Amino acid sequence: MEEILHYENITFRREGREILKGVLSVLEKNSKNENAIPFIYVTHQIEEVIPAITHVTLLKDGKVFAKGRKKDILTDEVLSEMFEMPVKVVWENDRPWLIVK
Repeated sequence: MEEILHYENITFRREGREILKGVLSVLEKNSKNENAIPFIYVTHQIEEVIPAITHVTLLKDGKVFAKGRKKDILTDEVLSEMFEMPVKVVWENDRPWLIVK
């Protein structure tokens, strides 16, 4: 999916975002099912961490930087240390949004 979002052409980028939104929507709906299928979702975008995702693993320089429950790991302190710059995490509808201070 990631490659779809990096096209130079803005039309392709918009279409890629729509496809991704659809995939995330299906994953979120599936998570509410009693027989939900577990999944591993890999992303470079913190905003794609949907409510169905309960745990995260952060990688830096090819090594595990932090892992655990998403609310414990996706914090101002942890992400500021990882990115080596001050950031703020704002939670909205159980989804994190990253703001560079």
